Amino acid sequence: MSNRFAFAAVLLFAGMVSLFYACGGETAGDGKYSKGELDEQQTLWDGVMSIHDPMMQRMGDINRMTNELQGVLDSEAPVPDSTRQQISAAIENLDAADEGMMNWMNQLKRLDDLRAGTKHQNIIRYLRDQQTAVKKVQNDMLSSIENAQKLLDNFAGQ
Repeated sequence: MSNRFAFAAVLLFAGMVSLFYACGGETAGDGKYSKGELDEQQTLWDGVMSIHDPMMQRMGDINRMTNELQGVLDSEAPVPDSTRQQISAAIENLDAADEGMMNWMNQLKRLDDLRAGTKHQNIIRYLRDQQTAVKKVQNDMLSSIENAQKLLDNFAGQ
């Protein structure tokens, strides 16, 4: 009789474990979040990264353009003062955009770290704030790149 009881207990335990995982039990976040919450968090994180990743690829453009514009300023070629001011402003904007990306990345908290000790609603609020912040970084980078490219195109045509 005790063998049947032990077998039934093991079977019941195995069934409960299977049910737990089948119903969306997760190990991420130590089970603090439902599958729906984890999915919502991941979707927002992926949205932030979908803005960040292409902008990281543009960091090389910022460095290249900064060097090219600085080369124009350093050259012996005659450059009008008003153009020098435009170039200096473009370099400052490129540097600010680069610094903005670096500062944003340095303060960004990883999703796993957030899940270790943050309530779901606070994670969602944080990730939405980060979407707004990275969009500003994106806008700053794209506008500084566009402006620098126009200046470089003007010099290429001369």
